[in-house]
Amino acid sequence: PQASTYGVWDLMANNWGDYLELNSWNRYIQGWLTDSQVRCLEPNQLTTPIEVSIDRLNFRNNEVKAAVVRLSDTKVLVAEVRRSGGYDKMPENLEGVLVYTVDTTIESIKGGYQVQRRAGSTNPDFIDAALRPGDKVRVGNVTVEVVSRGSQGDVVRFSN
Repeated sequence: PQASTYGVWDLMANNWGDYLELNSWNRYIQGWLTDSQVRCLEPNQLTTPIEVSIDRLNFRNNEVKAAVVRLSDTKVLVAEVRRSGGYDKMPENLEGVLVYTVDTTIESIKGGYQVQRRAGSTNPDFIDAALRPGDKVRVGNVTVEVVSRGSQGDVVRFSN
């Protein structure tokens, strides 16, 4: 046994609870999201902040479902909007932008996926980790901030 690094946020990590949507990274590597549904960013683009509109992951449409920032040749930062609906059943106060890293050199079960917690998040299963408007996290040289929340999704700002 080891400490949880991803918690309840994906069917592959939690097949017994209320958060059962596959995350955007797993959907992308399975071919369930197209290239146009994933906005890819390079750190050198972030000297000027970039805002990305990210649609709710559980809406079935062709909008952007995730923003991904390459941190290295083997590690990325992912941001996706999680709301109740589809297979996710969560109270509104836990909805928001889930930010996590994926390190492809580490098996997912061994800590390859790591949720980046919002300030004040303490739940061992990370259910309170999603960012809401005004929240931000810093991962390496990248800052992720939720600018606004809409009915379809959220606007997220990425910067150095």
